[in-house]
Amino acid sequence: MTVPETRREAEAYLQSIGALRYQGHWSVWSAVYPRRRLQIELDISGKRTTRLAMERCGGVDAPPETEAWMRDNLWPYSRAHTARTRGWNTIPTPGMYSSTYVLTADLIDVLKVWVPMELHWQDTLPEPVPPR
Repeated sequence: MTVPETRREAEAYLQSIGALRYQGHWSVWSAVYPRRRLQIELDISGKRTTRLAMERCGGVDAPPETEAWMRDNLWPYSRAHTARTRGWNTIPTPGMYSSTYVLTADLIDVLKVWVPMELHWQDTLPEPVPPR
């Protein structure tokens, strides 16, 4: 698949889940908490490398079990990129901002695994209690 085809497929998937493009990134809102938004950044650098970032805006950090889920479901894609390109990489983490580099050929698979889980966390985690 060419880079333009990959970009079109990624954008079609994001549109299919209700994401809107705004200032160079994609945003999708929580179905439960309207002020929570997942901001998705795609930087398709070429046939081999794509940077994928998620920012949890107006919401909460992902739950503690997130790291184990990411280790099982996302880290293999990060490791595949590192092995193929022999470069450095970041691995996804449960903080408010998380990013990784993946092989462009794996982008759609990563999106279809990561985005629904992020939305699930934002929809199911309770609102934090403000300090008094």
